[in-house]
Amino acid sequence: MELMTIIIIIGVLASLSLPRLFHTVERMRAEEGRKILLDLLAAQKRFFLENNGYANNINQLDVSFDLTSSNFNNFSVNSANPIARVQRNNGSYNLRISDQGVITCTGDANLCATLQAGLN
Repeated sequence: MELMTIIIIIGVLASLSLPRLFHTVERMRAEEGRKILLDLLAAQKRFFLENNGYANNINQLDVSFDLTSSNFNNFSVNSANPIARVQRNNGSYNLRISDQGVITCTGDANLCATLQAGLN
C-alpha cells in the first residue's frame, strides 16, 4: 500500500513538471531562432543602406553566418514587414521580425504565448 502511494505521488509530480520542462526546452530552441532573425535583420539593414530597400531573396544578402539549424528551417526574407521569417522544424510555429526589430510568434497559440515574453 505504501509503495502504491509513493508511485502515485511520483506520477503526480512528474505530470506537473514535464510540461514546464517542455516549455523551458522550447524557449531555448526559440532563442536560436531569435538569434537567426537578428542576424537576418542586420543583413537586411546593410542591404537597405546599399540599395534603398530590403531584399526579397535571402541569396541577395551578405549573410555571414551558417543558415543551417537543427531546430529551424525555411529561412526567408521579404521587402516589406515582416522582413525575415524562420519556421520551427516541426511546423508548430513561425518567428518573424519587423524592420524595427520586433519579433512575433505565429502558429500554436499556447506555445507562442509562452515564448513571446522572451523574444523581445
